[in-house]
Amino acid sequence: MLAEDADATAVRRLDAFGTAIGAWVVPRAGDPDLPSLADVYRGLRGCATVAWAGDEKVGPDTPVLFIDDLLDEIREHRQRYAEAHDAFRATRRAKITDLDRASEVPPPGRARSLLTVRRPAASPVAASALAVAGAVRTAIELWVVHEQVRYRRVHLRSSGDAQPLPPRWLAGLRAAYGR
Repeated sequence: MLAEDADATAVRRLDAFGTAIGAWVVPRAGDPDLPSLADVYRGLRGCATVAWAGDEKVGPDTPVLFIDDLLDEIREHRQRYAEAHDAFRATRRAKITDLDRASEVPPPGRARSLLTVRRPAASPVAASALAVAGAVRTAIELWVVHEQVRYRRVHLRSSGDAQPLPPRWLAGLRAAYGR
């Protein structure tokens, strides 16, 4: 995650599952006691930049993955499995309950506002990076819950083993890592 303002650039490094593994706030006016932005960017080789669609001005020469695409992929999978579950239910006499999901994926027009929670931080630019990191983490948690719900149903397991991340999102991370 990268966030910039007139005074500083904030970088938040996450692992594939949205857990923070590094954070830097680099002032525009260089500080000899802090790493330079170039040093931070060098440490991000093999990483992808994650942003909301429309926030394309995001830092070093890295692939950009969009949170919107991650949420779209989760919606697609949920829809496909809901349809398969409904078709299965239609073939059974016994009452089969709905897929029980504790939380829904926000609709495309509202996802950014619902998932971007402002957290207290040392600076506004750091707060922006934290907000994006939180949105990624929440989206990945939605996927994990989806896979848990799917895998509890024997008739949905035939579509494959539980996946740690959505396939296209994981492919984008792997492509960035392979650069």
